[in-house]
Amino acid sequence: MIATMSKREKAMAAIVVGAVFLLFNIAVARFFMRENAVLKRELKMANSKIERNQEREAERLLWEQRGKWLDETMQPMGDPQQANKQLRDTLVELGKKHGVVVQPPTWGNPKQQPFYTVSSMSVDVRGSWMNIFNFLHELQSPGQFVVFESAKLEVDKDDKTQMKTSFAVAKWYAAEAIVP
Repeated sequence: MIATMSKREKAMAAIVVGAVFLLFNIAVARFFMRENAVLKRELKMANSKIERNQEREAERLLWEQRGKWLDETMQPMGDPQQANKQLRDTLVELGKKHGVVVQPPTWGNPKQQPFYTVSSMSVDVRGSWMNIFNFLHELQSPGQFVVFESAKLEVDKDDKTQMKTSFAVAKWYAAEAIVP
């Protein structure tokens, strides 16, 4: 068949075969470049995962010590009413110690979380900026497990030297043990 083709037909056939060969090579090259990019991305993710696991392994002892400290320090809630009363008494006692006025709190309902139990309440506090700062600093000292879920601080409109604050305060307790 090639022998019966004219020179012009042979040139056209060569151009067509060359174009098909070129398009095929372009398609194959694009496929391999795409696969190469996917594999590089997967390799980068795998290396990142390995690095994170190595960091976790390096810090494992530290986190075991922290977990042990939490287990030893964080007490179970027990009676929810008693826990709320204890948190209120702590707030009032620290308020007196630091010269801030603690308004009677609004009690919340205890909430069970996967790793801890929460006793919360809303409270309004008035005092000077430094006294409130010291009050908050001591309230959140290590081992207290007291957190502020929300806080609103503003200057008292009647006395510009005083601050008026509203807090949602929560104390965390150890999660209740699940009895099988």
